[in-house]
Amino acid sequence: MGTSTTDIARDLGTVEGGFYQVAAVCYRQSDAGLEFLLVNTRNGRWTFPKGNTIPGLRENRAAQQEAFEEAGAYGQIDDSYFALYLYNSGGEEYPIKAFLMEVDGTRVPGELFRTPMWCTPRQAKKRLSLSRSRKYSNEFCRIVDHAAEAISKRRTMRPPSTTSFSEQTPAVF
Repeated sequence: MGTSTTDIARDLGTVEGGFYQVAAVCYRQSDAGLEFLLVNTRNGRWTFPKGNTIPGLRENRAAQQEAFEEAGAYGQIDDSYFALYLYNSGGEEYPIKAFLMEVDGTRVPGELFRTPMWCTPRQAKKRLSLSRSRKYSNEFCRIVDHAAEAISKRRTMRPPSTTSFSEQTPAVF
């Protein structure tokens, strides 16, 4: 049994009112099974598409926008985040609200230095753990496991409320 988002929020402290970012945990079902879409950072690490919230835009739409800009991915994103995780950048630690996004398609990302890569859950955990401390490696592995569990449950349950984003949808800032 996994840790609930409520337990994680309690462990992280309050998110509302403090700095946090949003991430799109992009996935698809392929012949290889479940796959996650990762992008590289400027430092060469792998991560989920993520970024800041955008004033006037719902959090899930901001995460969806990041997926489009960083990975060239478009599709259906959940209206509510499924998990929180800790991230560290430049010595600063902050929480990330993670939204599941089922990818309908991809194009060349707007951020050309990114190299999006589809990975099985095992491959994703391995790539997300590279060049990270055990603490943050464990955070990413927990998110991959939690996402895989949530996606698996969807097949037997009614799908959650989602927001669509197609390749033709203009960027909103």
